[in-house]
Amino acid sequence: MLPWRSRGRAAARRGPEATLSAALDELRLLFGPEACKNLQPLVYSDWVNLPLIGGAYSHAISRLADVMGVLGTPYYDRVFFPGEATHSYDFSTAHGAFETGLRAARELLAR
Repeated sequence: MLPWRSRGRAAARRGPEATLSAALDELRLLFGPEACKNLQPLVYSDWVNLPLIGGAYSHAISRLADVMGVLGTPYYDRVFFPGEATHSYDFSTAHGAFETGLRAARELLAR
């Protein structure tokens, strides 16, 4: 939820309440003061402080969008690659991940 590496890590060090507060502040900034009036915390994951993970944010570089579709190319028609990073224009999104999963399944079934 906190896409700013240093700010996200700083909020995580302060704990769940500070992280939620920072996320809600960002939503209010983006969508207006009423955006969060019906939101409440549901789950908190502290991936920053898990030793084997150490963080949780990634994003694609838009100027490399042409390469994203290539990443989804099947390998020897035996290994198929779904995932948001393989979507040619909806990379870095949940719906891009979903659509590439469907694409990979269709490719596999078409063999």
